[in-house]
Amino acid sequence: MREQTLELVRTGRLPAFILSVGLGVILYAFAASDDFLVDEVVVRGNSIAYADAVVEHSEALGQSVFQLNTWDVANSAAEHPAVDSARVRVELPDRVVVNVVERKPVIVWQTADRAVLVDEFGWVLAHGEAEELPWVVELDGELPEPGTHIDPGKIAAVQYLSQQLDSEGVLEYDEEEGFQAHLGDDRVVMFGSPDELPVKMEVVGALAPRSDEWTRLDVRDPERPVYQ
Repeated sequence: MREQTLELVRTGRLPAFILSVGLGVILYAFAASDDFLVDEVVVRGNSIAYADAVVEHSEALGQSVFQLNTWDVANSAAEHPAVDSARVRVELPDRVVVNVVERKPVIVWQTADRAVLVDEFGWVLAHGEAEELPWVVELDGELPEPGTHIDPGKIAAVQYLSQQLDSEGVLEYDEEEGFQAHLGDDRVVMFGSPDELPVKMEVVGALAPRSDEWTRLDVRDPERPVYQ
């Protein structure tokens, strides 16, 4: 045994072993120390997602910076309805930075006195308003919550009608009656379902020169429009 120990010392393997054990103990002490637990999560790149909600989704607070998996944290942060993707980096001693890329809202969907932002695929991203986006007011039902889904056909209809009507009046939606537009001169156009909207708009355009003859136009069946 003595000869084996002398041999390890002579070749330098024993000091290397002792050094590696010592470093392992030191690293374990660092990893277990409260000084290296994530105490702050900074969110960047967000505009519609609340930072505290992204922090909650990330589940990074309280984790050891030496054991934290940035890939897992990024995936968890991206579970927020408004976040499309995220990149994460660690800053010693106790800080994590989450850079997010948000999904893009294309319309505002309002029910009663509250509104949500919705993307082109129908995903409800967050509570909020944006005056520059097309707007629709739902007359019945409950406000869709972030993370829920609206038929993309309805979203496309809101975009199309808002563009064609050029922000003239208010666009409304009812589950039974479909879409209707209250124009700026107190006329109402009933479009119904999102089907055949270009054809329905052609009928509206054809009757536009006779707008003094009607206050309510029903083009739900574009082949048989009714006005009064």
